[in-house]
Amino acid sequence: MERILGPASPLLTGVSLRSVFPPERAGPMLAEFAIVLETGIELVREIPVQTGVLPISWLGLHAVPHGDQLRVTLTDLTADKLHDVRVAASASQRELLFDQLPIGIVIHGPDGRIVDANPAFAALTGLQPGDLYGRTLEEVAGLPHQLPPGASRMQVRSTTGVVHAVEIIAASLPHGYHQLTVRDLTALEESEERFRAAFDDAGAGMAIVLRNGQNLRVNRALCEILGYTEDELLRLTWKDVVHPDDLGHALTVWDEFDRGETSAQRSERRYYHHDGHEIWVQVILSVVRDHAGDALYFLAQVEDISERRRLALALRDSEQRFRSAFEQSAVGMALLSPSAKTLRINQALADILDHDFERARSLQWNEVLHPDDRADAGASLARVARGEVPSSRAERRYIKRDGSAVWVQVTVSPVLDDNGIPQYLLAQIEDISERHRLRTEREQMEERLEMVLDATNDGIWDWNCQTGAGYFGPQWIGMLGYPAVECHGDESVFKKLIHPDDADPVWQANEAHRLGRDNGTYDQTFRMLRADGTWAWIRSRGRVVARDADGHALRMAGTHTDVSTQRNLEEKSRQSQKMEAIGKLAGGVAHDFNNLIAVISATTELLLDDDGTVESRREDLDNIAAACDRAKTLTRQLLSFSRQEVERSEIIAIDDVIEDIRPLLQRVLAPGQNLNVQHGAEGIHVRLDPGQLELAVINLVANARDAMPGGGDVAVLTSTVTVDASQAPDTIPALEPGNYVAVEVTDTGTGIDSAVRPRLFEPFFTTKPHGKGTGLGLPTVSGFVERIGGAVGVHSAPGRGSTFTLYLPVATTPADAPGRPAAPTVTRDRARRILVVDDDDVVRRATRRLLERRGLVVVEANDADTALDVLGRDDAIEVVLSDHAMPGRTGRQLLAEVADRFPEVRRVLMSGFAGDGTVQAVLPDLDVPFVPKPFTIDELMAAIGD
Repeated sequence: MERILGPASPLLTGVSLRSVFPPERAGPMLAEFAIVLETGIELVREIPVQTGVLPISWLGLHAVPHGDQLRVTLTDLTADKLHDVRVAASASQRELLFDQLPIGIVIHGPDGRIVDANPAFAALTGLQPGDLYGRTLEEVAGLPHQLPPGASRMQVRSTTGVVHAVEIIAASLPHGYHQLTVRDLTALEESEERFRAAFDDAGAGMAIVLRNGQNLRVNRALCEILGYTEDELLRLTWKDVVHPDDLGHALTVWDEFDRGETSAQRSERRYYHHDGHEIWVQVILSVVRDHAGDALYFLAQVEDISERRRLALALRDSEQRFRSAFEQSAVGMALLSPSAKTLRINQALADILDHDFERARSLQWNEVLHPDDRADAGASLARVARGEVPSSRAERRYIKRDGSAVWVQVTVSPVLDDNGIPQYLLAQIEDISERHRLRTEREQMEERLEMVLDATNDGIWDWNCQTGAGYFGPQWIGMLGYPAVECHGDESVFKKLIHPDDADPVWQANEAHRLGRDNGTYDQTFRMLRADGTWAWIRSRGRVVARDADGHALRMAGTHTDVSTQRNLEEKSRQSQKMEAIGKLAGGVAHDFNNLIAVISATTELLLDDDGTVESRREDLDNIAAACDRAKTLTRQLLSFSRQEVERSEIIAIDDVIEDIRPLLQRVLAPGQNLNVQHGAEGIHVRLDPGQLELAVINLVANARDAMPGGGDVAVLTSTVTVDASQAPDTIPALEPGNYVAVEVTDTGTGIDSAVRPRLFEPFFTTKPHGKGTGLGLPTVSGFVERIGGAVGVHSAPGRGSTFTLYLPVATTPADAPGRPAAPTVTRDRARRILVVDDDDVVRRATRRLLERRGLVVVEANDADTALDVLGRDDAIEVVLSDHAMPGRTGRQLLAEVADRFPEVRRVLMSGFAGDGTVQAVLPDLDVPFVPKPFTIDELMAAIGD
């Protein structure tokens, strides 16, 4: 055993046969040993050895029984088995080298007859190998049967006449036999030509390098990669172009080739370009060795990978940035496979789910989705993964750690490979719980608003103040009888429906609200056209809901309410009240006018009786003048209250107006009543109608007179007042902050009871005995003051007198602001020619006599056509004074034509009736003086001018 097993023999002691022999052998062997012991039949076997403990591979086993034991003889069969293997390998090598070798091999005897040949040699002759045996070299190839030893170049002529240039190496064999090795040089030359063409035209750089590193051959592509000419590269070694930092690794690879440890290797390194810059190349190096295994030369394939490497680095940087953005994003992120398997998540998503990161990353997407959302979410992911849609976005519910649901917006986009196939799915998850809550609340509010609008029959509108685009709700249209549908358009939709007479005031109010010039609320009532052609009264309320940084209005919104029924009821109520008021007014006015007419009638009869003295006539005339003044005041009260008097707004000094009417105020008071006027607003101007101010002060003084039947004092005081936003006098209702002139009228009369004070400014209300007042004085004063932005303050107590204060806003005026015009000075020796046009003969004659008293020459006309004829014939006329309301052409039309045809003639308009509103409308366009009837001679001369 020791001879067979050598040093391993002791190692087998105590070793199981199962650890020595293969398992598939050990089991049957033990069974066979048992049979030998039982039957006594010898056992002979050849067994392969498994364990590495034995230095042999095959054993011969001979087992015979020896008593109750088994004697086993082992024989080392390893050498015999290796001999068999070598014989088989030799036959295989012959087949490989002789039969498969592309070089022709032929063996011939001393007489030149062929005894063996391989297929490559037979191909040169044009015959099959079996056809060559027994034939001479001369017959099949034209070769002599005796050739000199060594190599020689000759020609082989095949049996078909084809000639091949060959290289023959002759070698002697025992007993006079010879072996010829025949290499076809023609095929070699063609092969070399093909190699040369492939080498030179290769797209990659190619080089044949000797063992010392010298370039033996290079191609055009390598010259272009490195920027050298072919001659320059042939003078260099590969070490001359390798980057110094990569030279060590390159030398290591070279040594591995030289030691035969490798035959081909791929590596990346840096080369120097001819201009000095670095380029990255991929080098595939292979070696060509001789028969002894020594390296003859190296074949190097060089590819410029600078751009590829740059892109790879950029991709790596991009991946790094993506990873950083992914992990640091404040939005939840998840990377999924096309099959929707979760591959990666970020911390933000873990925070949304309220899980720690390690737990969250182990969850799959369907585990965190609400069960009701899984089917739709899965279908959306599948469509993105199949490339059917570029991305998907949806709102989903995710389940948090505590089981509650959180609303998220999930956006899924594909990450495509170079072929455009989705490689991953990138999901962005944003927590929209708060947004969803607010939206739900807004939807609920909108639903409630819609129900309220339906219940109230209101229509909504929404207007873009910058672009003019508007939205009009269904009921906005439906309340007018049109189909109740939503409408998008611009202001033209509204303008087509609004009544022409209401359009301008509505747009002016709209603009004032947008500019912030109102009280902050837009509230207008106007008419709109129904589908059936009738007009509906609409109340529009709204406000600016958005402004830019400069305060410009961006958006307005509001509602429309049909108030036609309410308006009709109000109109009926107003008509009823109007009739009642007219009844009250008629009684008071009739009584006052009866008194005035009685005075005028009685005095006129006295004047017609020429028996009186001059003094008595003066007294009678004074009575007539006083009655006329009272009638004029009463008429102006009526016109002012009804807003039908023409207001002539101008900038005036308050103190000047009060001083001018001081004598008139003194005449208003009764005997025993004293007037005290104090000016405290010197140089302060206001914009108003002086006549209205005069009427207001006269009304207040007249009321003071009636409150002091036993005599007393009346004070008229002016002063300046500043009202700020934090505090205003208790007696001033709704007065805006700013600077005001206060005109205060105070008396020492009976005072006003607190129960009466709320009704002081109510039209037709009076505390005077029946027939003593119309109840229009204080309403007229209040209406005038409020129209110019002021207010009326009242302070009174029974037995302690009363104080009425008019707060009039101060006007910003230039230093040369005009005061009240001085009465004209008439030059008696220079007669002026004036044309008076009036269809009322009595008024025209009276006007003529007044003007003639002031030295003017008067020409009369009763209508516009006659007046134009007179002007055409009389070029000395300097002034035209025309009534407005006349048959045919009005005074406005007459004066407009006079301006065109006779521009040098001065024009003046007069009127005693302004109920149709035309006088107010034409005055701004005509830009002419206006004289209201009745007028005094001074008022008339002031309008005519010098």
